[in-house]
Amino acid sequence: MKTENKLPPIKVKLVETNVYTRWPCTVCSGCTGKVAILAESEDDIRVCEKCLKEGVEARLQEHIRKEIEFVEFLRSLVGRLNVPTYEAWEKAMKENYENDIKRDERLMARSRSS
Repeated sequence: MKTENKLPPIKVKLVETNVYTRWPCTVCSGCTGKVAILAESEDDIRVCEKCLKEGVEARLQEHIRKEIEFVEFLRSLVGRLNVPTYEAWEKAMKENYENDIKRDERLMARSRSS
């Protein structure tokens, strides 16, 4: 499903970093490893080492396919979700918090009496 792109090319360079964390990959939506060298563009396009190894174009096409599939799934949910209100959620959260406090008070009372 390769398409011709008339936009200018984006130069991705190998860049040293001192922040060892997992960075999001633009190509596959995965993450880099905690590595010292990142493949990045000046426009914050990042390519993980798995995409470098397996081929950027193939991984990008697979990502597009999965995103389209996910969009179709989201569209199938429109008008079908019957969810609680935010107020009901807030009430449940408050009740949960109050129950946790009561449980903790009972546990503390038991530990004092032993």
